[in-house]
Amino acid sequence: MSGREGGKGEAALSSPALLVLGLLAERPMNPYFLLKLLDRLNSASWCPIAESSVYALILSLERKGLIEARETKEGPLSRKRIFSASKIGLGRLESEILARVAARDRDFAAFDVALLLACHASRPAFLEALKSRASYWAAAAGAIASSLGRLEAEGAASTALGLVRHNGRLAAAEAAACLDILADAEADSSWRSFAALGARSEAETSG
Repeated sequence: MSGREGGKGEAALSSPALLVLGLLAERPMNPYFLLKLLDRLNSASWCPIAESSVYALILSLERKGLIEARETKEGPLSRKRIFSASKIGLGRLESEILARVAARDRDFAAFDVALLLACHASRPAFLEALKSRASYWAAAAGAIASSLGRLEAEGAASTALGLVRHNGRLAAAEAAACLDILADAEADSSWRSFAALGARSEAETSG
């Protein structure tokens, strides 16, 4: 997330930390259920997060005041901690989502996390950030195409041309993808959480 901040000068959260915060904003849950949900989302394929690091991430978010815990009893001796995003955490979540969507870099894993959690940001602000991102990548694709034309005219090496062509196609693809996502978001009147993912009670009864 090079060059991005999480708001008020704080260092930006890592993509795994933001994903955990966002999932806990979806609904309260214990660490066991959180691990199940990460597996269900196949998060390892697009936002690598080790099972062993989830507990450390939860403790770190709690220390920062971004999540809070309450204890539930499961018998005379057994207790379980249920975590949820705090009011501060919800504000931080929105600012991080918007920063990642508008970011002018190639941290696509960070962008993917922001897309998944987009409903936790203001819809108008999200759409504006996405338009900005699409415009940036479209302009980048145009500039790269101009550079490619000049290099071809100058007889540049095929490897140099390949490098520029590759970057141009990546920029054009990202611009097109952003426009597709923008069209879908503008047509989505519900702007609902992605995790209409099962019964609310499962979070507290699992584990």
